[in-house]
Amino acid sequence: MHIRIFGLSCWSSPELTYLFLFTLASLFLVSCEEEEYPDTVVLTEQKLYLSAEVARLSGRVVSSGGSIDDHGFFISESETFNNKQIVSLGNKEGVGRFIGEVNDLKPRTGYFARAFALVKGQTFEGNTVFVKTLTSSILNFSPLFGEGGGELIINGSNFTKETKVFFGGVETEIEDIKFESQIKLKVPPITNDPTPFIKVVVGDTTMTFTTPYEYVVGKWSHESSFVDTNVITEAVSITHQNQFIFGLGKNANEENNPFIWSYNLDMGIWSELAVFDNSETTRAPFSVGNFFGGGGFSLGLTPVFRNSFWQYQNDALQKVGELPFQLRNAIGVKINDQLYVFGGQDISGASRKMYSYDINNNIWQQLTDIPFEADVSYGHFVYKSNIYVVDHFTGDLWEYDYTLRKWSRLIKMPVPVDKNGIYHVVGDKLFFGLFPLKSHLWRLDMETLELRPFNRYPASGGDLTIASFTYGSKIYVLRRKFSSSEEILPMELWSFDPSDF
Repeated sequence: MHIRIFGLSCWSSPELTYLFLFTLASLFLVSCEEEEYPDTVVLTEQKLYLSAEVARLSGRVVSSGGSIDDHGFFISESETFNNKQIVSLGNKEGVGRFIGEVNDLKPRTGYFARAFALVKGQTFEGNTVFVKTLTSSILNFSPLFGEGGGELIINGSNFTKETKVFFGGVETEIEDIKFESQIKLKVPPITNDPTPFIKVVVGDTTMTFTTPYEYVVGKWSHESSFVDTNVITEAVSITHQNQFIFGLGKNANEENNPFIWSYNLDMGIWSELAVFDNSETTRAPFSVGNFFGGGGFSLGLTPVFRNSFWQYQNDALQKVGELPFQLRNAIGVKINDQLYVFGGQDISGASRKMYSYDINNNIWQQLTDIPFEADVSYGHFVYKSNIYVVDHFTGDLWEYDYTLRKWSRLIKMPVPVDKNGIYHVVGDKLFFGLFPLKSHLWRLDMETLELRPFNRYPASGGDLTIASFTYGSKIYVLRRKFSSSEEILPMELWSFDPSDF
């Protein structure tokens, strides 16, 4: 019998048989011996999460030559791992994956990281991976305006615990940072800048919003108590230079008031200007610039209209002439050397008539009717030589183009409005509000239509506005207190400076 093994041929014999079996067993033992590995193998796998100050990493112990007394990560700005941070995760039961997190890193900074395991007093390190922390960014803040002490939210990304926020040069305390993307803080008190830019500082990165924060500003000042104890309504209210002229109308007893007073805005002094006889007293005349006229009242069921047209100049009232129309509660506005009078009521009821008056030539002209009903209780003002009227029933803002002599409906007012409020333009800003029994005052940018609240009228919210006007950069309001009793409360003159705080 012949046996061929690995290409060799041998004759069968006991000696050769034993030799063959020994050789085969030896080969079998060699082929079944395990491949040799180091005692402990550690791998650094990947970064799982990065922010401006946090890195979350994963590692793995592939094999271990004994119990793992500690494991974790080394991280350093240097590839040589000098001055490294150690993320220690403690002992570990067996091999497998592990995750560690390192905090308080620098934003926009590169780091080198290695996993490690401590076995029998010997540290085994894995491969090196490179990570770079993220850059912080800002998106927006809200609200865009408010008062000191109010809450403000800044939205962005990758904020750190060391983030700082400044209003101009004033640092404010951060209350909370959520998910590294939202900062909650209290607005610091106003200092010398009512529109500071907000800066967010993260590490060595300073980010500044291009839109400033606006403090709610404006200062109210009590100027004077009215010279008379009577409450006068439906009155003349005009200004000329530093004089505020107020009077006629009716008193609290529904009697015609014959008196007209002047108030020197520089000296703060009330004076009696004139006393009208009964044939000239009037209620609800139009008042515009230093002119007033028309108006009327009722004698029982009979309406009585006045046609007199008056002007204040040289410290006195002068009668200019008679009006070519009869209107009461009409709106009056002045554009350059032209007066415009429209709306109100005539003998037949609500009027849509519109008239212009050339001051230099003393000529009245009737214009095209207005396309809506309005009276002096409707908000009205002039901006860039155009007339604007606010319909408090619909909220519509109407514009009369001075050049085209045409009315058009522009927008809805951005907040609810009411009758008998104030509407005054200072620069490019419309200040309006102080509606009956209300104390709110708003500012509307006539160019951008951005709306801002302003400091509320500080006296009773139950006041009613009797008259309002501007002098210099200030807005003046004559207000009366509302009382549910029969008590007659005096009228008060207040001023509002929109830029003061």
